[in-house]
Amino acid sequence: MIHDRWLAILARVPDSASAGLVAAELVREGARAVLEQADGTLLTHFPPPADVPAFLATLGSELNRAAGRPVDLRWHWQPHEEWAETWRRGLRPTRVSRRIIVAPTWDVPRAPDGGVLITLDPGVAFGTARHASTRCALRLLDTAVRPGANIADVGTGSGILAIAAAGLGAGRVLAADNDPLACAAARDNVDANRADDAVEIEEREVSPHWLAAHHPLDGVAANIESGVLTALLPGFAAALAPGGWLLVSGLLAEESGDFAYEAAPFGFRLRDDDAEDGWWAGILRLVPGPADG
Repeated sequence: MIHDRWLAILARVPDSASAGLVAAELVREGARAVLEQADGTLLTHFPPPADVPAFLATLGSELNRAAGRPVDLRWHWQPHEEWAETWRRGLRPTRVSRRIIVAPTWDVPRAPDGGVLITLDPGVAFGTARHASTRCALRLLDTAVRPGANIADVGTGSGILAIAAAGLGAGRVLAADNDPLACAAARDNVDANRADDAVEIEEREVSPHWLAAHHPLDGVAANIESGVLTALLPGFAAALAPGGWLLVSGLLAEESGDFAYEAAPFGFRLRDDDAEDGWWAGILRLVPGPADG
């Protein structure tokens, strides 16, 4: 559903150490994305709730629990176009990895020799390379994609990981998201980056059954919250060819050990990881045959 206004939330966190915990909780509660402003305040946007006072009371309680201390919340209504403009301000070209540069459509540098230049207008979708979880995912993706690979991007958001995979040589990237706004933004970004020959955007709720139906995949990328990642583990394992890779991001650093433990019974072994600003991403390989004890 496309909304004409958004509930803008400003969360003033008690200290920098709790910012990542509060940001993760905002995303879990349905925030589109979280931007840390110059003064440390977290800014995000929610679709209009049916009961604003009840929503704010519940959100405040959950954020206080995540931070372990009171979080000061302020809110206002923001028109849809103003929301998009908020995310445009301050976006600049960013070299994310050895080969990948991400730039907004209004500030495009020269393409790097032998590298990948991704230009995007994020619109209302998550994924601008300003967030640490996206940067972690892109750095690991740079090491994982092989020419001709068949890949799925789960929770594609702006399409940034799918576009990067295509630029790195993937033969086919199936990108899925259940948010129509995200899918619209992703399609525009895929077209703008001339990646439509490799990338297909599908609007749907991803399930283990859907993932299994696309076996055998060489790799799966998923930059989403930890609870969803854990629930999809059976599908990730069923979708991948033996030796295939699973790139997960969107987890807090303290969640990494638990996730690796949960993934092990499905045959996954951690092979590489990346962390920044309290966020963690990992590459796990599907071990052929029964999982090791």
